[in-house]
Amino acid sequence: MLLVVANWPAFADRCPHQSVPVLVSDQGRDLASDSTFYRVLHAANQLARHGRPKALARPYPVLLVANGPKQRR
Repeated sequence: MLLVVANWPAFADRCPHQSVPVLVSDQGRDLASDSTFYRVLHAANQLARHGRPKALARPYPVLLVANGPKQRR
């Protein structure tokens, strides 16, 4: 039942922390707590990472070696 509710179009783009209060206040349904929502979504592989994205891995800079005078790249 929780997965069905979590996949409703009204809650599809929200995290459980935002969905649970809306369910309780607007619709009068208290299906589960925030932590239970997170647990069920994690078990169903539907929980995405929220927050700032991780920094991209940067490759090491190209090593420039001068073998003689006035050599540039």
